[in-house]
Amino acid sequence: MTRAIDWSLLGEDGFWVAERVARSVARSFARVEEEDVFQEACLYIATHPEDSRRQLEHGDGLPGVRGGQVGARKTLLSWVLSRMRERLAAELQAELNVAGASGARPPAPDLTRWGTRPTPPGYEGLGYTPAIVERLLPALWGDLDAVRDPLGPAEDMPRAKADPSHAGSNVVHLADVRRAWELVDLPPTERQALFATAVLGLTAREAAVALGAGKSTVIERADRALTAILTTLNGKEVPLNGTVQE
Repeated sequence: MTRAIDWSLLGEDGFWVAERVARSVARSFARVEEEDVFQEACLYIATHPEDSRRQLEHGDGLPGVRGGQVGARKTLLSWVLSRMRERLAAELQAELNVAGASGARPPAPDLTRWGTRPTPPGYEGLGYTPAIVERLLPALWGDLDAVRDPLGPAEDMPRAKADPSHAGSNVVHLADVRRAWELVDLPPTERQALFATAVLGLTAREAAVALGAGKSTVIERADRALTAILTTLNGKEVPLNGTVQE
């Protein structure tokens, strides 16, 4: 079935709405570009002409200052904004489901959470820190950049002959992290929160939308999961605030 398209809706009102939808969504979803959302919003308005006109007419007919052109625009804005947010949330949830179930390689994450923060005091001298585990987790789903030495030479640089006795420990660490991820007893909600933030690279706000939970709840779940994995790896429980549990 071919969907009716009415480009006439993309006049002054349509573009006004699309611009504000794009600005709002881009602020809420760090991984999307404002220009991309603007195009999606324009297309959505044009491909849903009956619904779009119904929203405009409803807003225009509101009493007093809530009506007229301003009311029409705001009503259409509210409707399109909710549709765009629902669509993005569904896409993020689909990524979580597919990547988590099949082991497919997720988008390359931007892991800055623990990589740019000081190591908690309780982890000094331990073999595994939050930054190490968070950096290696994406490699379990095929992101081999995670096991490369971040201070090593670029890929196109000449290679010297390597001495295996002086090789890095990333591969060993990766095997340990894989085993801990598989063996640690985590509630599904905590495992999903850590997967969403550390592997998919979602912000806490994006993960909250995708998982249907509050931002603070997602952060707490991800922290509990990371703490459990670190406890398995290090043989002692050290909360991420650095206070050692005796």
